[in-house]
Amino acid sequence: MFKSNKENLFQKFVRDIFFNTEIITLGNGLYTNLADIKTTLGLDFDDAYQYEVSKEHNLKIVTIDLHFEKVRKEIKIIFLQETT
Repeated sequence: MFKSNKENLFQKFVRDIFFNTEIITLGNGLYTNLADIKTTLGLDFDDAYQYEVSKEHNLKIVTIDLHFEKVRKEIKIIFLQETT
C-alpha cells in the first residue's frame, strides 16, 4: 500500500483489523509438540502450528487446505470451497 501511495487505506485497514482482533500464540511449552505432530499426523510446520493453537485454545480451523482432513476427528475443521 505504501508503494501505491495508499497510506490512508493502510491506516483504515489497521484500525478495522487490529482493534477487533486478538492475536493468539502457542504456549512456550507446546512448541516441542510440533515435531511430534509432523511425525504422527504428517502436517508441515505451519499446519502443525495452527492445529496445536486450535487445540490449546479450543478453536475451529476454517480453511481450504485439505491437509487438515487428517485431524478432522480431533478438532473442528470447516472446509471452504475454493473458487477459481
